Amino acid sequence: MAKKENKNGGCLATSFLIIIIIVVLGGCSACMHGGSNDDSEPKTHKVAKKKKPTKKQAKKNKQNELDVKNSQKDMADALSNDTLLSKYAYKINYQGKSIAEVRVTDDFVALPTSKKNQIAKKFNNLVTSNTEDDTEASEDPYSFLTFVTRTEKLVGQSKQFDHNVYKWKE
Repeated sequence: MAKKENKNGGCLATSFLIIIIIVVLGGCSACMHGGSNDDSEPKTHKVAKKKKPTKKQAKKNKQNELDVKNSQKDMADALSNDTLLSKYAYKINYQGKSIAEVRVTDDFVALPTSKKNQIAKKFNNLVTSNTEDDTEASEDPYSFLTFVTRTEKLVGQSKQFDHNVYKWKE
């Protein structure tokens, strides 16, 4: 007995399989593109335009910059006049809003932790006493200080929520 081939059944199964694959891939494609093929939706995200500051805001920003520069100059003068602190730091970069970066010497890095804490408190006093010009300086009697070396290596910093407590790198 010879076997009869069913040419229509094979072709039908192949067509059915192709239709299923197209439906599944089409569904996955819709999922990846937000589930909608509606062309009315934008294809890109909107970018908010930056608003130009008003004259009043521009004047305030300019005044704040001037205040920071004045505070920076006052700190530089105070540092050069203080023989103890000038031994341990060569520059204070005041960034405004009671935030300063103290550029320390190798002598400071070599100090024990207890002595670093004492000197850091003196730096904090120097910074806070010279921020009267900065209208955006915090009411907190302590500033947030970061201590770095000439090579930008972090030595230590004030704690985030207690600016008169310091954490030192070992």
